[in-house]
Amino acid sequence: MEAPGPAYPMGCMGGSILSKRSAEREKYALPGGARAEHLARLSRVCDTGKMTSRVAISLALAACLGGCVSKATYDQALVSAAQTKEEADRQASAAKSETDRLRAALDKLEAQAQDRDTELSDMATRQHNTEAELEQASALNEQLRGELDRLSRAAEAALRAIAPPKDADDAPPAPPAQAVADQP
Repeated sequence: MEAPGPAYPMGCMGGSILSKRSAEREKYALPGGARAEHLARLSRVCDTGKMTSRVAISLALAACLGGCVSKATYDQALVSAAQTKEEADRQASAAKSETDRLRAALDKLEAQAQDRDTELSDMATRQHNTEAELEQASALNEQLRGELDRLSRAAEAALRAIAPPKDADDAPPAPPAQAVADQP
């Protein structure tokens, strides 16, 4: 048994070798792809044994023309690519500057919100303290009013006790002396 040769022939060597190689190529064929298709066409041309210079030139010309473009088209494509890159760079720069501007505005707004929250907290503390002071002042006011009423009644009683009113009919009855003495 012969050792298998390369999967694809390197050139045209004759009909009998190519027949064996064609069988080997089928055995080791690559799935799909441009190289496999190109080699299959090349082997068909070689299998006929009639590869002339005209066919070889046609193949070479077709291979060159299939991948080549004119210089003007190439230059135009380069200019277009450069313009597209410049536009993309401009847009990226504009987007970055807009992002930076928005980030700065966001930072400013967050700082303002923090200041507002701090001020609101301070105001709430001041309100609480003011309400507590108001409650204390109201309690002190009530205490002082009570004391003032008590002292006022005591002073009236003391005055009545010292000098009875001129009109006994118009004046209210004097409290007993013992009640005045009990009050501080």
